[in-house]
Amino acid sequence: MVVNSGTDNFRWSSKSGGEITLPPNGFLVESPAFVAFHALAWNSILYSAAAAPLFTLRSMDGKALENSANVRVYHGFGDARLKFRDATRKIKREESLA
Repeated sequence: MVVNSGTDNFRWSSKSGGEITLPPNGFLVESPAFVAFHALAWNSILYSAAAAPLFTLRSMDGKALENSANVRVYHGFGDARLKFRDATRKIKREESLA
């Protein structure tokens, strides 16, 4: 888990999201089967400061996210774009991805 408690943006190298940028109060929670983030940059998508999203991704079959046949995505707020497995999607609120 990484939390940006500073007043400036913070860059971090994430296993699942690549080079990410966390805004002040942004965070990343990362494990093989679960990821949650509030970020300005994730998996090559740049978000505006006013629309930095909150997403969670959870493997529903217990496998690592990159190998899971069923990933549940939750979009809490901000920009709805999410890049997962080389495809960019707009997630309205909750969605299962294969």
